[in-house]
Amino acid sequence: MKRCKFYKGGIESGAYIEVVFLSLLAKEPSYGYKLIEDASKFGIPSEVLEKGIAYRILRKLEYFGFVNSHWVTEESGMPKRMYTINKAGMDMLKKWYKDAEQYINNLIKLREWVKDLIGEQ
Repeated sequence: MKRCKFYKGGIESGAYIEVVFLSLLAKEPSYGYKLIEDASKFGIPSEVLEKGIAYRILRKLEYFGFVNSHWVTEESGMPKRMYTINKAGMDMLKKWYKDAEQYINNLIKLREWVKDLIGEQ
């Protein structure tokens, strides 16, 4: 599964898991484990998205300033880290949306071109 590369300005358009996490966090703050479960809605089975990978991605999103986190302690159980998207994360999500829209349009054009070349009905 392709993951994005980070650069100082943000996430490159090839991001997928990172964008899935940002979009889930845009809906509501969440814990890492729940994000892993919810990512399955977008074709990322929890068996593929190991906890170590997911938490590395979340730490990277926080390091680059797209999410914030804090520890939540409940009366019973272990403390959990709650993640929330911030303004920079929302801006990055908007940028990804615009880039993805253009990419999808180009992909449709390419698909139609290839369809004509190979004589597919």
